[in-house]
Amino acid sequence: MVINESTYNYREGNTVSYLTTVEIRQIFRSQWLNVVVLQIWRSFLYQCATEIEGTKVVGFMCPVKLLDYMHNTRQSEDYIMHVLKIQEEKKYILGAFYEGLLFAYD
Repeated sequence: MVINESTYNYREGNTVSYLTTVEIRQIFRSQWLNVVVLQIWRSFLYQCATEIEGTKVVGFMCPVKLLDYMHNTRQSEDYIMHVLKIQEEKKYILGAFYEGLLFAYD
């Protein structure tokens, strides 16, 4: 994870997620939680889990697909079932719920 004074970012492959200090302040004031925050948090949890366990025990669901639940319920349910099936060997599968809560399937 690369950190500087004004921006936090997480580099994963060719993708870089950026989080500005403005967004950090909003999070601490409980003003909002956006997809970039969820993606960085997911990446951080994944990194921690693989370092501690030595194996890939944590799977993740895409926050964008889950946050669209209210508009495309059937597609979101299909996505959840697909992820659970292809990641069935994982001990935990985490995803961001549309209300900003985290849930886990064990």
